[in-house]
Formats: sequence, C-alpha cells, structure tokens
Amino acid sequence: MEAMLELKRICTNLGVHDLPAALDLLKSRITEIRERLSKLEASKKRIVEELRGHPNDEKLKERIKNISLSQTEVKRSSNLSVIVYELKILENIPVVLNLIPSIVDYAVNVGLRETSDQWVRYLNENGSLSSDVYLESVLNRSVPNYEIKL
Repeated sequence: MEAMLELKRICTNLGVHDLPAALDLLKSRITEIRERLSKLEASKKRIVEELRGHPNDEKLKERIKNISLSQTEVKRSSNLSVIVYELKILENIPVVLNLIPSIVDYAVNVGLRETSDQWVRYLNENGSLSSDVYLESVLNRSVPNYEIKL
C-alpha cells in the first residue's frame, strides 16, 4: 500500500498519471540538471588550468568561486537530491508490487480485523479455499485511476 501511496504522491506532484511517465519525467529532469552541472564543472576546470599559470590572479580565483556558488545554487534550486530519491522510489515500485504478501502485510495494509472479516465473507459467499481472495484496502477507495504499467 505504501508503494501505491508513494506513486500517487509523486505522480500528483509531477502532474502525470502513470509510472512510466513519472520515470521518464524524473530521468529527463536529472539529465538536464546534470548537464548544467557538468558545463559549470568544465568551466571551472578550464579556469583552474589558467590559474596554474597565474597563481596570484585574483580575478580567476573569483571566477572559480562564482562558478562553485552557481553549482551549489543549481543543486539547491533544482532539488536534485529529492528528484534522485523519488526516482529510486519509483524504480522500486514494480518490485514491491510483485512481492507475495504475508499476513503481516495484510494486517498493516488492510487491518487485522478487516482481513479476517473479508476472508470469512469470501468463504461464506464462495466456499473455496483454493482460489485467490482479493482484499479491499483503504487504498481501493481513495485512489483515482493511477496506472501501474510495468
């Protein structure tokens, strides 16, 4: 259930409705940010090389400082660490959704009492111990149609 709630939160924040779209959007944002940081780093390296030839040039030192500040600002304003973290969460969602749940999962996600009630109701209505029981959780009632396309 936590995976579905995280997917809903991230998709809502990004303005998309499925996992592949969210993954693509986050990956493109990360690529764009990293490209900007790489360009700044390349500029800084060129200036450092110049500085080796002129170790007392204060203007070069100031330019290096300004580029470093720009890199810090890009990281901060772009929330790169948050985007990378959310991408890792989204990449784990298919794995989590393919896990076979245990009674502990049902107790946490559906509720111990509700799990028991739903199992008993299913057995009374269908009488089969060998077929799958699809339990309803709070998530079934509160999530709009967010798609999990694997």
